[in-house]
Amino acid sequence: MSELALVLYQPPPTRELQGRLALLGKVQGEADALEAEYEQARERIRDFEKRWKPAVGRRYLEVEGLKEKAERARRLLRLALAGRLEPSPEAEALSPETPQAVFRPENELRSLFRELARRVHPDRAEDAEDRQRRHEFMAEASRAYRNRDHRRLQWLLEHWMATPRIAPSHAIDSRIARANQKIAWARYRIQEMNHLIAELHGSPLAEMRRECEQAAREGRNLVAEMRVRVLDDLARAQAELDAVLGEVDRLPDPARAEVRRRLEA
Repeated sequence: MSELALVLYQPPPTRELQGRLALLGKVQGEADALEAEYEQARERIRDFEKRWKPAVGRRYLEVEGLKEKAERARRLLRLALAGRLEPSPEAEALSPETPQAVFRPENELRSLFRELARRVHPDRAEDAEDRQRRHEFMAEASRAYRNRDHRRLQWLLEHWMATPRIAPSHAIDSRIARANQKIAWARYRIQEMNHLIAELHGSPLAEMRRECEQAAREGRNLVAEMRVRVLDDLARAQAELDAVLGEVDRLPDPARAEVRRRLEA
């Protein structure tokens, strides 16, 4: 007895839609996996930072602050000794004759995010599929806003505005077009996640975490070693600053007062 195989004929548009949906599932899965990898890596870095900062991190900031102040004092001292210490630029900036426009990047970032949220908000969705797409877009925008990434927010806004609106429809052509939009968005997420993961793994904190893990395998406590090292660095930086300030105090007035005032400004 022969067996007959029943083959269901699918017209070309249906086969194309199934192919696009299969590709969409693949790229969405890859994007989701990369996003999970990024979040896990970031959480590990945060946990390390919580342990590292109280012990060492703040001290390093103090060292850098002392070094910066000592360098400023040296520059002002050289100007004073050469008789070229001009009126304080800070004082000029505050004078009523020379008003200064204040640039506030936080305000620029907030304004950009609000404009994007106004356009993309899920409440403006026309159907469940559109709502899901808007939710994904807003999640990406929120991540960029938290990271203070002006470039990504600007790109997201331009991308949304340039994407053609596709009216809700069950027609094959409409479903193919919307699948293509989702594929393009998933590919963007893959690209951005790869960039963010590489950036995270290349950060100073990630490098320090790797060094701590290597030291632990060797039976050493790198954080404790760094605590001792940073205290030595702090003492040296304070001594350097005190030495420069000692030279400043030997300047005649009013140069001494002007240097001191600028350093404390």
